[in-house]
Amino acid sequence: VSKPKADAFAPAPEALALAKDAARVAHEKKAEGVLIIDTRGRASSVGYDYVVLASGETDRQLSAIYEGVEELLKPQGKRATTVEASPDWVCVSYDTGVVAHFFTPDKREQVDFEALWKDAPRVAQ
Repeated sequence: VSKPKADAFAPAPEALALAKDAARVAHEKKAEGVLIIDTRGRASSVGYDYVVLASGETDRQLSAIYEGVEELLKPQGKRATTVEASPDWVCVSYDTGVVAHFFTPDKREQVDFEALWKDAPRVAQ
């Protein structure tokens, strides 16, 4: 009999704070559909605690969202561990357990992370 990991839903205050910061910056940069998904229930298999999603109309807006998050985190001594960018999608990961996806509406619909994480809780912003 295998029992569930006791820390499957362990508190992750640093990750939650970073996810909320990223969402706040996305709102400030006029992003649409800003969403934080709590993936702690599957953190052991996916490798992170929270996913932040936001849509922007142009690659410039997507870059502005990412750069705004970086600017906010710099005084805290935090920065992205990986950044993958294309004209329609910026994927940023942080070693605190957060992955942020900033994409155009078309790319977001195509990737459909909301459906992938449909059973994961959403975090109030």
